[in-house]
Order: sequence, then structure tokens, then C-alpha cells
Amino acid sequence: RRLYLFDDHGRLVHPNAAAPWLQQLAARALKAQNLLGEHGDSAGQTWRAFARRFRLSDGRDYVGVSAADMIEIEREYPGLLLAFGSAAALALALVGVGGWLLARRSTEPVRDAFQSMRGFMADAAHELRTPVAVIKGHAEVALRQPRDSTEYVEILRAIHGEAARLGGILENLLTIARADAGAWPIRVESLYIDDLLLDVTGNARALGSSKGVTLHVTELEEAPVQGDPELLRQLLMILLDNAVKFSPAGGSVGVAARRLRGDVCVSVTDAGLGIAAEQLPRVFDRFYRGDAAHGRAA
Repeated sequence: RRLYLFDDHGRLVHPNAAAPWLQQLAARALKAQNLLGEHGDSAGQTWRAFARRFRLSDGRDYVGVSAADMIEIEREYPGLLLAFGSAAALALALVGVGGWLLARRSTEPVRDAFQSMRGFMADAAHELRTPVAVIKGHAEVALRQPRDSTEYVEILRAIHGEAARLGGILENLLTIARADAGAWPIRVESLYIDDLLLDVTGNARALGSSKGVTLHVTELEEAPVQGDPELLRQLLMILLDNAVKFSPAGGSVGVAARRLRGDVCVSVTDAGLGIAAEQLPRVFDRFYRGDAAHGRAA
């Protein structure tokens, strides 16, 4: 490439000499701003030049001219085409990968929601299967042959117990569905969690008496909180029920409520086997049990 600079009168500023056709091109560019021209010399070479007018901060106009041999330009065409093609292919690949990543990230919540829905439906079906099978089994036994009234009463009591269990499961599923849909009415009020825990512990002692499991309060501090008393009561009852259920016969369950650095801590301890470390990430999965013999709740 050869570069030339002309002032606003068409005089050459740099370098020391320029062909007359370049000077004429620069003079025309002062009026037209951008010009493209070609010129053939006596040696049979064809030159192409591009002239562009620009203005500096002092307000004066200048013209820059770039000139090159056409043979040299044509030699560079394949390299330029290859460079542009490679850049276009790279840009297309980047756009494709970026679009795929964005689409994947944007659809992750949808996939998670569908996965959660499928898991919920599978858990619900698994929970409902056992009481339905038991009711069906009792009915089949009752219809298999004539029985006296005492046997019918026993079978009806068993069916009634399983129907009550089935109703409880359906009520829990309905509660979960309402909570997920944001339709669960939450009534927040000021209360003392220690009073609520003491009341729930008294009710839970009846659960432990059948297994010989004793419940006792190990620590109880005054702990004011803001929350829904019915939901908190249900939560505490679930904790105590699980503690009694998985404690060995003759064991004990300790209950405590304390204030810890401005927060309220409620703890329930039992003498059960505990939860394996690899199962801890799943303790908040619905219907999940760490018991390897049961896996998910049956």
C-alpha cells in the first residue's frame, strides 16, 4: 500500500511526490468526500486508489489517499475471502452455541417444574396404592364366602381404618397442591413457639405410649415468633411423630426450644438410627424416607 496526504488546497503533505492522477483524485475528493479511481501506467500496471476527505479539530480539511497495484490486491482476495469465511463460520458457531446455552438455561425452570410434577404424581400414586389395595383385599375376603356378623364387623372396621388413612393422604395431597398453587391461606400472627411446642408435646405423648417411647422437654426458653399457628403446630407434630415412629421401643425423645443469636431454634432428638450422610440432600423431598427397606414411603 502507498499512502498520501493532501491539504485543503490539494497540495501534497506526505510523502515528497505523488503521481498527477493521484493529485487530481485528491482535488476531486475535497468536494466529493469519498472517491475511488483507477489508473493504468506506461508499464502496463493498473493502480486503484481510494481518497477520503476528513476534518481535524482545527477545522481544516485534509484528504487521505491509499493506492495499490491491482495485481497485489487480487492476490490478497483469496486470503481475504478465507478470513471472512472463517470469521463468519466462527461467528455462526458462537451464535449457535450461545443460543443453545441460553435456550437450555431459560428452559431449565420449565424442565424442573415438569420433573417435580412427574415426581409428585408418582409419589401420590405410590401413597394411594397401599390403602386402596388393602381395602380391596378386605372386600374380596368378605365376599369370598358367607360369614357371621362378628367377622363382617371386623372386616368393616379394617376397611374403615384404611379409608380413614386414605382420606388423610388425600387431605395431605390437597394441602400440598394448594400450597404449590399459592392458594393456601396463611394467617401470620405473634405467638410463642415454646407454648406451642409444650402443647404439641403433650398431645404427642399419646403416640409414644403405645411403643413405650417417652417424650420430655429438655430445654424451654421463651421464644416469640411470627407465623401461622396451625401450620407451625402441624410441622411440630410431624417432627414428633417421626421421632416416635423411628425410635426403638422403650426409647426417649427430647424436645427443646431456645433462642440463638436472635433466632429461635427448635430441636427434636431421638434414639433412632439417624439419617445417612448420602441421604441428607433428599430429606426435603416429598414422601422420601431414608429407610433403605422402604425407599420412598409406601
